[in-house]
Amino acid sequence: MRSAADEIEDGDERLADGGAPGGRRARRAGGGRDRAGAAAYALTTAPPPPTPIPCEPGTPSAGTPPTAPGTPEIVSVLLNSVSLRWAAATDEDGIACYRVMETRDGVTFGVATFGPDATGGAFALGWAPSGVAYVDHELHVVAVDTQGAVSPASGSVTVRIYNDVITTPSPSPRTINCRVDYRQVTWTGAVPTRCSGDSTASPAP
Repeated sequence: MRSAADEIEDGDERLADGGAPGGRRARRAGGGRDRAGAAAYALTTAPPPPTPIPCEPGTPSAGTPPTAPGTPEIVSVLLNSVSLRWAAATDEDGIACYRVMETRDGVTFGVATFGPDATGGAFALGWAPSGVAYVDHELHVVAVDTQGAVSPASGSVTVRIYNDVITTPSPSPRTINCRVDYRQVTWTGAVPTRCSGDSTASPAP
C-alpha cells in the first residue's frame, strides 16, 4: 500500500514534468526544438566584419582631419637607423597613430608607424645602392585620427644614409717607360773599370 509521502512525491514529479504523464517526453522534445532554433539563429547572425584599423594603408578617411604634426627633427643617425622627434597633432576624435612617410621620385610611401602618444621614434631606412657613397631620404610625418582621417603633411627633413661598404674601383693599368743609357769605356793595362747604365721610369700621363 502506497503511503501519503509516496503520493506527494509522485505529484511533485508530475508538476515538474508538465502536470501530465508524458510531460517529460514533451519537455525533452521541446528542448530539442529550442536547440535547433538556436543553431539556426547562430547560422543566420554571423558576426560583422572587423572594422579596419585607421592606420592601415587604404583605410577610408572620414570626418575632420587632425592638425599637422610638427616638422620632424633628427635626433640621431647610426648606420641606417634614424631617430626622429616631432610636435604632437590635435584632433577632436582623438589621434590613432602617427605615420612617417618618405617621398622619392615623386612617390610617397610609409616607412614607420607609431602609437597615438608618440612624439618620436626610431626606425631603419634603406641603404644606398652598391658602389654609391650615400642616399638621401626625404621624410615627413602625418597623423591619423580614430575615424581614419589623415592630417596634412608636416614639414620635411632629409636624412642622409652613408653606405657602409664602398667598392673601390680597380686602378687603370699604367704604362712605365724605361730608358737605358750606354757609355763606351776604354782602358789599358790592368786598371779596373766599371760599366754602368741608368734607367728612369715615369707613369704615363
